[in-house]
Amino acid sequence: MKKRNGFVSNSSSCSFVVSLKEFPTTVCLADFMIVVRYEYKKDYYKRAIESIKSDPDRYPNETVESCTELLEENEETYAKLRNNLSEITDISPNVAFKSFNFDTFIREIEVDGQKYLYVATCHNVVWDMPKVIPQGKSKTMQEYFNDGDLHDGLWNEEYIQGETFIVVDTGESVTIKDRFKELRQ
Repeated sequence: MKKRNGFVSNSSSCSFVVSLKEFPTTVCLADFMIVVRYEYKKDYYKRAIESIKSDPDRYPNETVESCTELLEENEETYAKLRNNLSEITDISPNVAFKSFNFDTFIREIEVDGQKYLYVATCHNVVWDMPKVIPQGKSKTMQEYFNDGDLHDGLWNEEYIQGETFIVVDTGESVTIKDRFKELRQ
């Protein structure tokens, strides 16, 4: 079982709720998560390059050149995502972007008159959110998420099924149903 910053999951998918005090819009949170994703991959590829240089026989299927290409691709993807995100004009639209094993979906939700940001994502990286709302925050929150069951939220389509998301990678709008079909192929 993997444990990450206030939520527990036994798979690579996870979901959590974030306070609007830290991230007032879905775009602000997406920007934060895209930066984290970029930094994580950049560090990973730099470490891989150093490991291959120091012991090439240990990594016979990897080359410095292939990791350098992936590092450059990460730079290009980062620049594209940040640019596309800056072009979103809605105040707090539902947004989605590729993260690691799964896409990340962010939408605003309202529970008992209070707004939060709901995130369904992959947790192969520590997102290190400053204000993740614990699962048992309130009875209302527990009821909203099936008695506190926030893990495996990406594949629990109930919370985001039928919602339209702006896909930051492409700028297109898709329903979550369409996106799940694409992910599962």
